[in-house]
Amino acid sequence: MIVILIQPNRFQKWNSLKPTKNFNTERFLDDKDVLNLPDFIEAIPYRSQPHYVYAVHPENRFNTTIAGGNGDCSNFSFAGAYHFIREGIDFELIHFLPPNSLFSGGGHVAVRVPYQLNNDTVVGILDIAGGGVPLLDGIGADYGDAQKTEPNLEFIRVSDKAPIYFKNYYTNEFLNSVYLGFTPASGVKRYFRFIENFYVPLGNDKLEKMVYDGLALFSGQYYDIYTDEELLSQFRVERYFFIGMLILLRLLVTFMFLIVIYESFRLILVSKFEKRTYE
Repeated sequence: MIVILIQPNRFQKWNSLKPTKNFNTERFLDDKDVLNLPDFIEAIPYRSQPHYVYAVHPENRFNTTIAGGNGDCSNFSFAGAYHFIREGIDFELIHFLPPNSLFSGGGHVAVRVPYQLNNDTVVGILDIAGGGVPLLDGIGADYGDAQKTEPNLEFIRVSDKAPIYFKNYYTNEFLNSVYLGFTPASGVKRYFRFIENFYVPLGNDKLEKMVYDGLALFSGQYYDIYTDEELLSQFRVERYFFIGMLILLRLLVTFMFLIVIYESFRLILVSKFEKRTYE
């Protein structure tokens, strides 16, 4: 518990990152339902100085971020995912993972979604926090386009209210310094469903996020991030250490539960024996 409390971000990240080879399902996105990109983005009241949103309940996160304009790239992406689920739009979360600053705020999160823009319908990356999309040769760029050695992407903002800073995540310099990862919609739905089923307000957003994200991770309901084995191999010892911490925690909790059952059963037997002796 001490290790986990000292390094909660590493504990969470290393137990959610998985090699892409572990994902055995097709990554095809169903484009039957398409996002009307201009309507969605232009309705977001982007704040000039947004703050990080700790709200863990999906609806609260949506109300604060998409409806309220607050949050960072992760907040906007997860809140957008909640909207896509409600609208029946297929999606993935896209993670930009820099090995040199993975735990110091150097990464980024966007979404991959079927969207319509300028009468064109594509499956591509949407940066909700940046209020726009990357293009390749004038067409919406997809996951594979961002992985090219020389992506040559152009980022366009759909909303002038969105921060212009986010275009920096689609330069060749940044893209060549990161690994990409993805979280399928099924993983986000599982995570949201867990939170919605067990959520009880605790009076503090930061505490709620730590508690419910921790419980989701412990119970195997947290979302996975699938990424390149090459990235994971750079942190092999650290990754296995924190995976081992989670396994150990599960074993300890199971062992404690068995002890409680044993002691309860023993007390019942002792109580019955003492009663018979007294009689």
